[in-house]
Amino acid sequence: MVTLFCAFVGAAGSVFLVDIDVSLSVGHLKDAIKAENATTITCDAKDLQLFLAKKDEGRGAWLTEADVKNGVEDTTGLKLLDAVRARLRRVGLSDKDVGGVDEEEEAEGRGPVHVLVVVPESLGVDSQLLQLQEALLQHMLVDSPTSTSAGSQNFKASLIGTYQCDMGTYQDDMEDRMLRCMLLNTALPSGLVIASHLFRRKDEYICRKLMGFDSIDDVKNGLLLFKPLEHAFDHFQISFIYDKGSNEFLLKVFDPSLLRQRLFAKLYPDQRDLLLRGQTLSKHWKKCGPRLAPGTDFNIQTTFGDVEGQPLCFMSVERPYKRCLNLQARLARKKAIEAKWIHPDEDEFEDFWTEGMSLAEKMDFFSARDS
Repeated sequence: MVTLFCAFVGAAGSVFLVDIDVSLSVGHLKDAIKAENATTITCDAKDLQLFLAKKDEGRGAWLTEADVKNGVEDTTGLKLLDAVRARLRRVGLSDKDVGGVDEEEEAEGRGPVHVLVVVPESLGVDSQLLQLQEALLQHMLVDSPTSTSAGSQNFKASLIGTYQCDMGTYQDDMEDRMLRCMLLNTALPSGLVIASHLFRRKDEYICRKLMGFDSIDDVKNGLLLFKPLEHAFDHFQISFIYDKGSNEFLLKVFDPSLLRQRLFAKLYPDQRDLLLRGQTLSKHWKKCGPRLAPGTDFNIQTTFGDVEGQPLCFMSVERPYKRCLNLQARLARKKAIEAKWIHPDEDEFEDFWTEGMSLAEKMDFFSARDS
């Protein structure tokens, strides 16, 4: 298995990666590239043209991310991979060919790009349609009010089992269940750990068509989060960004007003009482040092800024849908730019449309919905 870095000819900043076995063929690589970009490539995989991104017909140096950052328009001097049955290891894409990359060069944007992809012009991406799609998504998924409808108890139970979040009971009281928040990775009273939908329940009517799964209560469409985190996530103030280097989902706080706010301060009085087990706080508790909530490792002084960059913690091989987390993060980033929380060139990350329905299907759906 190798990781191939690819880029589209004629599209600036389009580097993406594909993991593939080198014993597979060029045809399989075309299929993988199409699958990785299902909504931006609207032609058949067989119609793609692939070029080995190595100068002098494969005898020279690899092109780099810096080379393709502003877009590559010319494939002159690059080797066309036109033998569909050819094995990748036989066309310059073996482990040996693509390995041995200097990490410092990668960090500086000088890591190699292995494959250039040409999408037939008449079948390629329509940028105006993509802009329309994004505007529609913004209106449908962000600008409309969030839902407060209660979710299925079965959904929460499924999340608890799938992500191994049952932390037993408090002081052996069978009615006082403790659950693990998947970000804080500590036990908290069950009533304060919320089954959060990544793709929100209010948008259930477009779940299958837009995201590619049938049930809004699919366990891969959920996380168990401490109530203040769940609220901020549902209101697009925070996101979980996938980090390729660590293969983890890291918390990003988009709303800067949250950074110095304590999570505890976001709880209602009855929720605070539940967390503190009836204990009272001194008048000047905010000026005191760390204080753990009874029966937990949670410090009530913890701020959103303290947990920014912290990864979601998984106790099993199960993971949520990456596309759902990436969709929420992309919409949150757009909201952050509009609110002037960040500059347009800040906090860019991989496009969320790496799975799911094609662009044509999306636009057909939107058209049908409005007719």
